[in-house]
Amino acid sequence: DIGSGTTMQNPPISSGSPFRFLPHLPSGFLPSVTPNAPPPYQPNSFPIVHPTTAYDAQADVDVLNRSLTETGIDLNVICRVLVPRSPPEMEALRDRWMQTHGVALEQSLGGAAFNLKTALLYLVKDPAEAKADYLFDAMDGLGTKDRALIDVLTQCTNQEIREVKAIYNQKYDKIRSENVCKLESDIRDDTSGNFEKVLLECLKANRIEDGSISEEDAMRDAEKLWEGGEKKWGTDNGLFIDIFTHNSRSHLDAISRHYASKHQHSIIEAVKKECSGDFENALVALALPTVTYTAMRLGQSMKGLGTRDLVLIYHITQTQDMDHVKSAYQAMNG
Repeated sequence: DIGSGTTMQNPPISSGSPFRFLPHLPSGFLPSVTPNAPPPYQPNSFPIVHPTTAYDAQADVDVLNRSLTETGIDLNVICRVLVPRSPPEMEALRDRWMQTHGVALEQSLGGAAFNLKTALLYLVKDPAEAKADYLFDAMDGLGTKDRALIDVLTQCTNQEIREVKAIYNQKYDKIRSENVCKLESDIRDDTSGNFEKVLLECLKANRIEDGSISEEDAMRDAEKLWEGGEKKWGTDNGLFIDIFTHNSRSHLDAISRHYASKHQHSIIEAVKKECSGDFENALVALALPTVTYTAMRLGQSMKGLGTRDLVLIYHITQTQDMDHVKSAYQAMNG
């Protein structure tokens, strides 16, 4: 668990590893990367779930018609239809189903039971709606599932965050306050302190995403983090929030490289020394490659007694780079 405070020895990291400047992930989750492993996922790269050439939504509707009957559902067939579909294909399928039956595809899957139903619904939903629902579940009722907030807000692109905010407001803002963002309001109500601040900064969707790196800027930011953290008594949390929420993962990796060359450990280690709890978890999530974070969360969802079913369902159904995640998971867990 990220917040457990337990440090485990990580496996050796090759000089060419994309994780070489993040040498101490929480709880020993750092993957070793072999020369034959697939390249790391880069934000804005094309997803591994490739659209089918000349996709025929009506053909899928016909297959689903035969698989969804009054006596039950043919799970194998449904999975063969739904799992490989890219978001644009799933949108076309949802539209065609609505045109054919006059009801949403999600309603037609209501005969499935418990976690199976949840998994199918998360597969079928628009990705932004799935993320909005996951966030709502995290803050609904007593207590808050803080990790779920991190799962979405630290891993989304700027455009994804804007879409999630719009759908969340449309679906869950019963008052329809024009000048109030419902998602922002809920986060303010359910979180506090530096954790609240880092989430609200993520919600602004102002992160640099072009992947370009200025070595001079990275060196300067590395020194700022040193001076605002380990060098002095107390921590400039605002500085950490600003650098981690506004810069790309590529830039943070460059910062970590310069930080490690001068101070003998990564910015992840600096965060672990200077921060704690969910604030630490959020900063770590912002710095990690997306596939690494996803693989780590999948491992956590199945660690120990019981399974965190919704966490498992969310990450599996919303990950379109599963080939790379599987490779990272294998490297972490053997």
